[in-house]
Amino acid sequence: MKEEKKVKLVNNLVNVTNEDSIYDFIWKKIEDTIISSEKDLFSTKYLDTKSKIGQILKIIGTDAYFLHYSLYPLIRDYNPNEILERVRKLMVKYMGSNEYHGIKALTTLNDELSLVYAVTFVKTIEDLIEKMVRTAWSEIKERKEKGDKEAEKLWKQSNDIDMALRCLCDMDEKQFGNLINSAITNARETTLKYKDVKEIIEGGISAGKHSGNFLKTLTLAKKIPRITIADEIITLGKKLSDKIPLHVRLNKVRGRFGDELSGYVTTRNVEKALPRELALPEPLFTMKLISSGFLSKEKLEVREGAYYVLIDNSGSMSGENTIWARAVALALLKLARKKKRKYFLRFFNTQVYPERKPITDPYECLDAILNIAPNGGTDIDFAIQVALEDISKHKLSDYTNTIILITDGQDDVGFWIEEFKQLNVSLVSIMIKGDNPVLKRISTKYLKAELTEEGGKKVLKVAEFS
Repeated sequence: MKEEKKVKLVNNLVNVTNEDSIYDFIWKKIEDTIISSEKDLFSTKYLDTKSKIGQILKIIGTDAYFLHYSLYPLIRDYNPNEILERVRKLMVKYMGSNEYHGIKALTTLNDELSLVYAVTFVKTIEDLIEKMVRTAWSEIKERKEKGDKEAEKLWKQSNDIDMALRCLCDMDEKQFGNLINSAITNARETTLKYKDVKEIIEGGISAGKHSGNFLKTLTLAKKIPRITIADEIITLGKKLSDKIPLHVRLNKVRGRFGDELSGYVTTRNVEKALPRELALPEPLFTMKLISSGFLSKEKLEVREGAYYVLIDNSGSMSGENTIWARAVALALLKLARKKKRKYFLRFFNTQVYPERKPITDPYECLDAILNIAPNGGTDIDFAIQVALEDISKHKLSDYTNTIILITDGQDDVGFWIEEFKQLNVSLVSIMIKGDNPVLKRISTKYLKAELTEEGGKKVLKVAEFS
């Protein structure tokens, strides 16, 4: 198949075209996201729109965005470019599929998810083209070494960009269909994973993307399919998170500071008086000063400190044990937001991970929950000691703090009751298929884990009131 060279490229949509300024704007967002999110940039040369292959990829990627973002995308009847005509036919077929209607329910008028889809779609195609180019060069080299003159000419006169276009043009219908379908599948899966990550981290999809968090979320979404137990952790974690009530009980104290008005009290401290009290006529001002005092606002201050989650990471915690424990940790992340608490996470065996400081960033928490593999022995006592030191370092002793320990291990544990009192800490111990009499004595709450959704809900209920 030979590619036409003198035909001006047009995209496959008619309600938004590559002549519109918005089209170039969206492509710039797609291109910038790919470059920002890829550490290895060797293959992004195919996105350079100075080349024919770059122009084609721009159209394919930007059309993918508007195909999913627009309320009613309209496809043209014919594309004069042979490659884009092939894409057009596959677009028409795709728009009639359940897969399209399922994902479009999420992406319609959602710039963030539509951008995720388009970025993944065009990057997948580019990566597959790169593989084809490498394979083509290997075959040409082999033919050249056997004395093939045409192969020798191609070797001398062509470059990767030329070869990429040649590979696309030479694909038969089945091969081309497989290329586009692979990109569709990957883009759909990544978009759904992105949505899952977003819901866990932020509680839902925002109307627009925030550059730093967008790339972090996209990176995690790309990692998930490569992690064996990730889907199980996220599925159970989301189910548990959905059970957290919209309104949870907050520990509050009355005082001068806070966001919520509790009522009014009287005070002789002029600095605390309401502005209108200071504007009283002098005789009335003096009378109040020497008698009942001035009116002053009394506020409610949230005194929630931290949830400090310690997950046993010993070798015996593999399989359903670690899936359940990590799903509970994900749900506790959402509960911490609802309770206006800080969230600290550490894994432990005979050491604690990470060693230097607990994980507090939600994206890093999710990354660690999905990636740190169980191994080694168990040292519960050391893990509790480190958690108490962290709470002390963060000056949280005036607030309500809860250490949530999830373990299946038998281990000697010291008596930390005095330290718990000093730092205003309650210990919730969750034993997975095990028992520990000392932990039972020093814990505010001691639970035998049920490795089910119902068991996870019980943990969240206890944590909410601890």
